[in-house]
Amino acid sequence: MSVQELDLNSTEAAVAPRRQIALSAVIRDFGLVAAVLALVVSLSIASPNFLSVDNFMNILNQNAYVAITAFGATLVIIAGGFDLSVGAIYAFTGVASAWLALHVGTPAALALVVLAGAAFGCANGLASRLLRAHPFLVTLATGVIISGFSVGISGGFLINASDVAGFTTIGTTAVAGIPSPVVIMIVVGIALTFLLRSTAYGRYVYAVGANPRAARVSGVRVGAVIVTTFVVSGVCAALAGLAEVTKSGVGQADASGASGLALGAIAAVIVGGTSIKGGQGAIWRTAVGVLLLALVQNGLNLLNAAPHYRDIISGLVMIVAVGLNALASDARS
Repeated sequence: MSVQELDLNSTEAAVAPRRQIALSAVIRDFGLVAAVLALVVSLSIASPNFLSVDNFMNILNQNAYVAITAFGATLVIIAGGFDLSVGAIYAFTGVASAWLALHVGTPAALALVVLAGAAFGCANGLASRLLRAHPFLVTLATGVIISGFSVGISGGFLINASDVAGFTTIGTTAVAGIPSPVVIMIVVGIALTFLLRSTAYGRYVYAVGANPRAARVSGVRVGAVIVTTFVVSGVCAALAGLAEVTKSGVGQADASGASGLALGAIAAVIVGGTSIKGGQGAIWRTAVGVLLLALVQNGLNLLNAAPHYRDIISGLVMIVAVGLNALASDARS
């Protein structure tokens, strides 16, 4: 074999993995979008009530708190972490904001619970670093602790702050016809997209998730980056709690949907193509993941499907997403 043939074969061998990686990225990104479009077309044919502005706005409004939480969880997972405490922070925000609104007024209540979300997130990050324990176990434990705080504040009863001036403004008003919770979701999504794509901190998050040792050697403060991703996650969970509690004006320790919020948010992140191994992901893909799961639920509701069918189909969607992520990871390695 000639030297020229050897060079050609080596070049083709080097190009082939790059083509495979590019193809897997296309499948991961645009396959998700294609799935959403196919689902929209199918449900539009199956249900005449599906394809309407009111229905889509209702979908966004009902799932805004999930999306906001999932956006924060995206940063944690990209950095190689896991946060199961977001559901507890979400419920705590509702209870604490209602209690504070009754005692110190709405503005102070809103500010304090967001700060509390940041503090809980910081505690999660520091605990996982100092204890050298997996964030899955740490945040599972801190979630139980935070839930205890919620019960302690409320005494197990509802806290009604709907009559406090301005408390229900966020959840019940609209901006240019768009419900405020949806506006918060859009603002958070844009802000975190900018943070990840256009700042040095965003590059550090990806670097830490991909290879923390290499990032540390490169001068990245790995511990600080990981802790701040948990802070962002805690703030997002608090904002989600505010978006939800200010609809009804009532805080409760076992807030509706709180128990499944963490798993729902993480499911949306994974369905959106963010690898649980860390190092890659995007806010827009998480948003599409939230939309896909929400469309499945909404469509089956319009078709009057039994609740267990909704769970089965949502689970199958997640399994397919995990499989595609695994294929993409294998291609990169």
